[in-house]
Amino acid sequence: MKAIESIKQFSSVEINKKRLYRRVMQSKSSPPNWLVSEIESCMGGSSLELKGIYSFFNFYISKNNDGLLIQNEKFESRFLAIKFTFAKEVGLFIITVGDDITNKAREATKHNDGLQSLIYDSIGSEYAESTADAMQKVIEKEKGYCMSRYSPGYNDWPITDQEKLFRLIDGSKIDVNLTKSSFMQPEKSISAVIGFSDTKMYGCKNCNQVDCVYRWWKKTT
Repeated sequence: MKAIESIKQFSSVEINKKRLYRRVMQSKSSPPNWLVSEIESCMGGSSLELKGIYSFFNFYISKNNDGLLIQNEKFESRFLAIKFTFAKEVGLFIITVGDDITNKAREATKHNDGLQSLIYDSIGSEYAESTADAMQKVIEKEKGYCMSRYSPGYNDWPITDQEKLFRLIDGSKIDVNLTKSSFMQPEKSISAVIGFSDTKMYGCKNCNQVDCVYRWWKKTT
């Protein structure tokens, strides 16, 4: 049975300016005032379409602990199998900021303006990350505590599993599609799986369960 999909439009999201500056500077150094002005100018001239789609699924850990089984799809990742051991349910989501910001970065490149291209690219990346954060908050309001999110291509989860994720949730409903190489278009888009648990995870140092799979994973990677 096809899962119920929900679409969310974001009129705006709050971004982390310090993180944006680090993307542009490629360091933790504070940007000079002229660069801050240039960044603000680029932000003001960008047209963003912040939107996402999400759905919830029951899942199973594969018998060999080498992946997640969701409906008829298997996400091939031992990392995910271990990370989601304590999850009761999972959600899948896709978000995008649209094409405009990437088009502006490409246009700047054509005009040999490397700095402006970098700024637009950094703005797009930051807004994508912040929109994913906003989507996670939307999901948390429905489901409660959410575990960390993970995307295809992260750790041992192959990027080609993006195709399986898109079979489970229809990215085209928010104008996001896959290339033959399993990359998303628009480029500034994020897809992810997220788990829901009754127990909050605070890290190994605050847990006395010595045989936990999280400790085992750390020892073997």
